[in-house]
Amino acid sequence: REALENEANEKRSMEEKFSKMCEELSQQGMQASQEGGRLERELAYTREALENEANEKRSMEEKFSKMCEELSQQGMQASQEGGRLERELAYTREALENE
Repeated sequence: REALENEANEKRSMEEKFSKMCEELSQQGMQASQEGGRLERELAYTREALENEANEKRSMEEKFSKMCEELSQQGMQASQEGGRLERELAYTREALENE
């Protein structure tokens, strides 16, 4: 009879340990799930920030490229105007010398 009681007590003890272990694993699973959710939100936020930064950079590069193109065109126009004015000046000087 004592052997049966010892066996029953041992079985009860093992069941309690198993139950406690299952509860701890369940809590760890919930914590892992919560941490996974937090990390997913953080990743989404980081991706969005990175995407916004990339879009802003792209926009600035496009503006800079457009500005460079406009400045290049203005430089060409200024050069052409300078050439025209030099020719006009030469023509005017020649006309003055011939008078």
